[in-house]
Amino acid sequence: MAVHKSVAAYVDSDNREPATKTSCYVTKTDLYIICPDKEYKDCFSKEYGDMITYRTLSSLINDTTKNQVLYITAPKNIPKNREK
Repeated sequence: MAVHKSVAAYVDSDNREPATKTSCYVTKTDLYIICPDKEYKDCFSKEYGDMITYRTLSSLINDTTKNQVLYITAPKNIPKNREK
C-alpha cells in the first residue's frame, strides 16, 4: 500500500516497502483526452505500462495556442486494440 512519506515516518522500518515504478502513482479526477503519442510531458495512463495515455483537458486549454494547434493536428497513433 502506498502512503505519503509524512505518514510513513510513523511506520516501523521493518514493515516499509521501497517505492517502485508500479507502486508510484497520482490519483487525479479531471476530464481527459487521448494523447496522440507519449512525447507530451503531462500525459497520464490508467495503469503502469498502458499503451494509451491521456492528457487533462484543462492542461490543453491552458497551453499555448501553438501547442494546442500541434496537439489537435497531430496524427493519432492510438492502438486499435485498447485492451492489454
